[in-house]
Amino acid sequence: MNKICKICLQCKTIFYIKPYENKRGGGKYCSLKCSHKAQVKKIKTYCKTCGAVFFVKLSKIKKGWGKFCKRECYDIWQKKYRNGSNNSNWRGGDIKILCNQCNKEKYITISLKRKSHNFCSHKCYSLWRSINIRNNKVHNWNGGKLIVCKQCGKIKKRNKAYKVGKNGNFCSRSCSSTYSVSHIKTKNTSIEIKIEKELIKRNINYQKQVPLENITVVDFLIDNNIVIYADGDYFHNLPGRQSKDLNQNFILEFKGYKVFRFWEHEINKSVKVCINKVERYVNEKKTIRGR
Repeated sequence: MNKICKICLQCKTIFYIKPYENKRGGGKYCSLKCSHKAQVKKIKTYCKTCGAVFFVKLSKIKKGWGKFCKRECYDIWQKKYRNGSNNSNWRGGDIKILCNQCNKEKYITISLKRKSHNFCSHKCYSLWRSINIRNNKVHNWNGGKLIVCKQCGKIKKRNKAYKVGKNGNFCSRSCSSTYSVSHIKTKNTSIEIKIEKELIKRNINYQKQVPLENITVVDFLIDNNIVIYADGDYFHNLPGRQSKDLNQNFILEFKGYKVFRFWEHEINKSVKVCINKVERYVNEKKTIRGR
């Protein structure tokens, strides 16, 4: 089929169409893009900043757009003609204030100005607050009463005593933790019961669940300086637990305690062998004292 030669009315390029398309009235544009451009009416205008020529749709001009050829030109025009008092959001610019602490002059925007107090720096604010906002002026002030720590018995003056539920007041977090652990209502474990029976059988005096040095609660305490722990195989093998146990051992031994740690499998295998080690140390200690 012979094709007919045509010239695009928009871009002036030569293209070919079929005869039946020409009969339908087609063949005016070489592509849909050219057809769309021809249908959209654009008006020639000049950029307000750089004076460059560009074309804008009539619909945009009706909305008040199409005054600048690009964003950079718009920003330049804004800085030049909408700066300071020419801006619709202008509130008078920076205002002068006097620092309430050092009396220095400083210019700030009106939005940063406070009704009561103004400062030139955070350092001045902190210094002013440390002098003026004290005792009953602090929002969490409770009278500054003296408290007696329920764990160690120390007397401290605190603005806000550290509390744990209904247990009472404590001088520190470590005292609170030690008190809480020592008052947990739990049953004796099977390995603790085995050690306790063996100690009773051998007439060794002991104390149970004794808090020491605000760091730990020991399972058994003999002669006020011999410590026995009955460690479960699962819990005391958890990540981070072994390092915590070693740290407790180091602190207790540094303060003059002798620490014995027996694993669950050792106690189940032979509790007598475990207590033999403790009894041997107790006898050696008595011998040294006798000398």
